[in-house]
Amino acid sequence: MAKHRTGYLFKRGQTFYVRWAVNGKVFSKALYDGAGNPITNRREAEDAKLKFLAPFVVADEASSLESIAAKLDGRRAELARLQNEQNPPLAICHAWGEYLKSANRPDSGESTLRQYAFQFGSFADCGRSA
Repeated sequence: MAKHRTGYLFKRGQTFYVRWAVNGKVFSKALYDGAGNPITNRREAEDAKLKFLAPFVVADEASSLESIAAKLDGRRAELARLQNEQNPPLAICHAWGEYLKSANRPDSGESTLRQYAFQFGSFADCGRSA
């Protein structure tokens, strides 16, 4: 589960600080504006806090998305397994008969089908000894 590192503001004297925790360890940092002056305005402090903590938030989001992706991959594998159980793949020995029954096969002549049957028989070798 992702750790949410939102942090919070506090003020010591006239300066705002941001405080956040990672794995139980607490960190604090004074907030400064672009000119390097301490931030003393709450609205500026909120903006600076969001900017400062953005890498932590992105890291948490990336970690969460990776976890979701892993769960999704697991569910897809489970779905594929269940579909294979409900509709098992055709055994190779039964493939030629299913091909002949198929309405979608090419319209082949008798000599072509004999040649296909011979080639399939050589390929499949269903229970025949060499």
